[in-house]
Amino acid sequence: MKETIHIDDEAAAYALHALPDSDVTAVEAHAKHCPPCQQKLNDSVETAQLLALAAVAQQPPGWCKSSLLQRIERESFLTRPARSPQSRTRLASWMPMVAVLALFSLWNMRMQSEVNASRAEAAAAQRSSTTIQATMRQNAMTMAMLAQSQATRPLSAKSPAAQGAEAWMHMTNGQSGGVIIVKNLPAPPPGKVYQIWVAREGVKEPCESFISVEPMQPVAVHAPQALDSYKWIMITLEDSSGSHAQPSDQTILFGDL
Repeated sequence: MKETIHIDDEAAAYALHALPDSDVTAVEAHAKHCPPCQQKLNDSVETAQLLALAAVAQQPPGWCKSSLLQRIERESFLTRPARSPQSRTRLASWMPMVAVLALFSLWNMRMQSEVNASRAEAAAAQRSSTTIQATMRQNAMTMAMLAQSQATRPLSAKSPAAQGAEAWMHMTNGQSGGVIIVKNLPAPPPGKVYQIWVAREGVKEPCESFISVEPMQPVAVHAPQALDSYKWIMITLEDSSGSHAQPSDQTILFGDL
């Protein structure tokens, strides 16, 4: 860790054991003489412990000799030129995941409080409690997939309407389930939804559809086959019912798997 980097930038990675040994030593040495930073470390470690899940260290994708051919194939698939997403540092790619995991923990605790309160109410409140509990179960499943993911793939904007938006696909080789975290994606127009697709040459498979309502929003993805058996992942703009055949020509975000 460089002296010029504030410890806030390292606290989450420290709590998840994602820092190199040299940075761990530097962080601990700094915090030893800085009570506010020590408190920040303690808070981050406490949040990580609440998750009760250990995030597997990301194995960054390696570059191979065929990268140029892969890029040509990708651009042909989209039928229009696009710049490849810039490489991201290991810490930068994990930070959205850390933030969402912490958000899920706080969200579930808040929902549990609502469940406890609603148990004293009438039948209408009981139906509300059932809905909340179902949402909590879905959140728990999403948290598990997110924390156990082994690889992260970035997506970049392909439409002027999504300027400034980006996303990260968290996945595990051999598994068909994963979590995509979407950031700064504006809400779709009325009567429209966003839909996730996985694809390879000659094959485009529809996955979940969603409406962006948060600045940073996680969406569980369930593909027909293992995610690493596909070459690309994209988010398109579709009618409110979604598409079960072919994606529209309005590609919003796109990335390599």
